[in-house]
Amino acid sequence: MRVTRRCVLWALVGVVGVGALAVLAGAIPIRASVGHWPPTRWLLQLAKGRAVATQSLAVEAPPPLDDPARVLRGAGHYQGGCRPCHGAPGIEPSRITEEMTPTPPLLAVHRIDERSDRELFFVVKHGIKFTGMPAWVARERDDEVWDVVAFLRRLPDLDEAGYAGLVWGPPRDAVEPAAGDAGTEEAAPGIVREICARCHGLDGTGRAGDAFPHLAGQRAAYLQHSLAAYTSGARASGIMQPIAVAIEASERAAAVAWYASRARPSEPTLGPADTLRVLGRALAEQGDAARRIAACDACHGSDAPTPGVYPRLSGQPADYLERQLELFARGVRGGSIWSAIMREVAKPLTPADRAALAAWYGRDGATPPE
Repeated sequence: MRVTRRCVLWALVGVVGVGALAVLAGAIPIRASVGHWPPTRWLLQLAKGRAVATQSLAVEAPPPLDDPARVLRGAGHYQGGCRPCHGAPGIEPSRITEEMTPTPPLLAVHRIDERSDRELFFVVKHGIKFTGMPAWVARERDDEVWDVVAFLRRLPDLDEAGYAGLVWGPPRDAVEPAAGDAGTEEAAPGIVREICARCHGLDGTGRAGDAFPHLAGQRAAYLQHSLAAYTSGARASGIMQPIAVAIEASERAAAVAWYASRARPSEPTLGPADTLRVLGRALAEQGDAARRIAACDACHGSDAPTPGVYPRLSGQPADYLERQLELFARGVRGGSIWSAIMREVAKPLTPADRAALAAWYGRDGATPPE
């Protein structure tokens, strides 16, 4: 028995020694051009599958993934961030990615339904080593990761037209012209037509379903500061950070000028028996001194005498406003020296307060423009 153990020990030492010599001699096959040996491929796939299945068990239960707004946000990111490697209905992936080892799966035909929601979330958020699949840029933004998962659930059922509809929406009519504009789609800067409009709309009023923030008539200084914060990473978003980094300074200025010149949404008004928005209006205009809640209009009112870096809130999608208040309360949203102020402002707000404020400022409560 002692001899057998000694033989096993020396065999292990020999294997380790041979492996070390192979590494030091540069003999390990690393060429993507030859792919993996079949046993290696099988082992790696097994290890990857089991790791995802086990480690994703810690992921919290998903939010409702059939929310159309979530699907639209996920589609917007997929087009720019995922499609180049994973393809889309009617769109082949880059020829370069076909030479990767392993080759990224074509998700439009891949058996996504074999993965649970938690598993898809785990892969999108954390990525996978040695595959080229990156981790989510802003890992504190689980809400964005779930948006992508919501879209992935829809992807296998989409044809080319359905995919284009989710990414770009229906064909656009001429936009409302500002002074001196021709009022046509061609009048918009190229960066707006090719990138920004995919989510925010050509005229800055967002996509159908209010999935995205509205930029029309927003203060130019706020838009500039936001893009700068995304570029530096001070404001976390796995969707906006890569886009902002890729935009040239001149393109950024053109996009800001275009959206700032678009027609602003009307101010919110009250309807009969609108209890939730009555509460929101009171918080917006008066605050709540007993709970140390400041009046939002003091900084965010359309005519408030505050720095231009404070955003206008009227007419924004209620869901977007509620989400931003939650991010501030959790200390996740940043981007400027005033972010610390908003984090303190948001902390005493209850979920009911956030919903009421979002309902008051939100687009659903805005008077339609004449």
